[in-house]
Amino acid sequence: MTIAKDAVYAIWLTQIMGYGNQKSKQLINTYGSARGVFDLKTAQVEQISYLTQQQKAALRNKNLDYANGVIHDCEHLNVSVYCYGEEGYPDCLSVIYAPPTVLYEKGHHYDYDTAPTFAIVGTRSLTEYGRRTSYDFAKDLSKSGMIIVSGMADGCDSQAHLGALKSGQPTVAVLGTGVDVVYPAKNRELYDYICSYGAVLSEYPPGTKATRYSFPQRNRIISAISMGTLVVEGNLDSGSLITADHANNQGKDVFVIPNNIYAENSRGTNQLLKEFALVAVCPNDIVERYIEHFPEYLYQEAKEHKVSHEQYLKALKELSDEEKILLEQITEKPRYVDDLVRRSGLPVGKVNGLLTLLMMKDIIYCVPGNAYALKL
Repeated sequence: MTIAKDAVYAIWLTQIMGYGNQKSKQLINTYGSARGVFDLKTAQVEQISYLTQQQKAALRNKNLDYANGVIHDCEHLNVSVYCYGEEGYPDCLSVIYAPPTVLYEKGHHYDYDTAPTFAIVGTRSLTEYGRRTSYDFAKDLSKSGMIIVSGMADGCDSQAHLGALKSGQPTVAVLGTGVDVVYPAKNRELYDYICSYGAVLSEYPPGTKATRYSFPQRNRIISAISMGTLVVEGNLDSGSLITADHANNQGKDVFVIPNNIYAENSRGTNQLLKEFALVAVCPNDIVERYIEHFPEYLYQEAKEHKVSHEQYLKALKELSDEEKILLEQITEKPRYVDDLVRRSGLPVGKVNGLLTLLMMKDIIYCVPGNAYALKL
């Protein structure tokens, strides 16, 4: 766990200025650090022309109780804290228009300035085509050496994280909540796996709940820490297009998987293709774009890890009793969660967790509408 030297002052500044405020970057750049901003005298504050009177009044309040409470929570939860302008804070975040003043991290730490991180985003309302491509691209890109970044939301995000974990590689989730708040709640098992084998990031302090603004806002972080972004599916008002716009404005590559021109979920992605996106019809279309820049990490052909029929049957035998009970109720025809809860007699929270585990073991898959079917 790492707590930046001026973390308490950076948290204080964020409390005053809000999240993603360009003025915080201006203040730190002008006065050297968040501590330098905290130490400003009243007369100095009054001379800052780009601040409102309300912001000037807030800067004169030197109460650090809230910030100290956040630090205490981070220490208790084993959450690292990195601050703009200090050691350990990613340069790739520093250069964007409104970088997070504070970055919270749970799990493993990666150097986002040198690691081959790549974002996969898309709609929450995936078609079967979108589910398959999200999962398969994430799985193969991970095998090729990339670290997959997404937002742990329903739909594309979850499938991208699952595909990466299935390949045996780490994955990074950037949340629109505090790093200790699982949203949606049914992704608890997925969250635990990501924390164990990858990392969870957020600009929001522990305990922060989701808002309508926090998810679009976090998208600039997803694109900034990634060398490129793949948009799988999305309509014209999809949040994934916000991520694509951020990536494009940050000078990053944006890839799109071609799709049906008549489908609602394709209108946004097809629009990106018309404007600036690159076409990706297979994972190697993406890998070849970066292999010269990351020769020590990436390889062109994704390794095949085909499981024999005997190994697959062995995996089924090694399931827990509860996994077996639930699996008995899942057929080749998709069944909804409510139906599986009724048939299995297991609590809904337990069923959601077991479904995530069975997907990671490549035994079942999710179809649109939150229904599940066997892969056998």
